[in-house]
Amino acid sequence: MVYAQLFSERGILEALKLGHSYISAGPELILAARSTSGAEAMAGDALSADAATVTVKLNGAHPGDVLSFIVDGEVRAAQAVLESGEVLWTLAARSAHWCTVELRDSLGDMWAISNPIYFGR
Repeated sequence: MVYAQLFSERGILEALKLGHSYISAGPELILAARSTSGAEAMAGDALSADAATVTVKLNGAHPGDVLSFIVDGEVRAAQAVLESGEVLWTLAARSAHWCTVELRDSLGDMWAISNPIYFGR
């Protein structure tokens, strides 16, 4: 999935260049973050190093799927999810360089993964 502002070849290529996308075998996986100063970011964007609330909205998951919150390459949290919903995590200021989320089934096979959000750039 690509988040393009314009539905055109140029718009899609620009969105890909910015990293505004996620890869999925079906489920929708929308990663966003909001810093304590009010700045907002989506997958591919950068936020200041302020504390932030990271949100993932998902739809089309399967019973038993596990959503993992990955910070600087390590799983910070993982939880079973319903078919759809929203999950929130909080990051302290300067506690991460980047984060992403992935959705896997009960066997560990990946259903979806987002591009990261970067911090402190």
